[in-house]
Amino acid sequence: MSPQQFWQRAGLAIAAAVIVNLAVYLVAKAAGVEILVPMGASPVPLEAGLVVAFTVIPLVLAAVLLLVLRRVGVASPAVFAGAAAVVLLLSLSAPLSGDLAVSNKLVLASMHAVAGLAALAGLAPLFRGLRVGAPRSAAGVSAGA
Repeated sequence: MSPQQFWQRAGLAIAAAVIVNLAVYLVAKAAGVEILVPMGASPVPLEAGLVVAFTVIPLVLAAVLLLVLRRVGVASPAVFAGAAAVVLLLSLSAPLSGDLAVSNKLVLASMHAVAGLAALAGLAPLFRGLRVGAPRSAAGVSAGA
């Protein structure tokens, strides 16, 4: 898989996560849930732009991690999936902590789960299509050969 194909497919996974997270956000808002995020001393209202940013940035970082793992020769998608699962579990500590309504915590945790599942289901399968190991020279021979 070429880098362009990788980023196209990763972009689709990220876009799907953004759409689902915006849908969760809009449904919660329509249901009257005041969505606050813990920031510093007091929670602040979550806006749609932050939903997009807080979905895109971690998933782009996950895609970069995937590329780095492949570049250094890690041959197992399980390593990437394990790292994504650990990050998801750690990220859940923010929405589940603090003095927020249960409905607020459920909405935030749902959005974190969407991003985590996008990394696991949308990005991890791309792992198989990437080349492992040493970079190739212009002639197509391994640089270490």
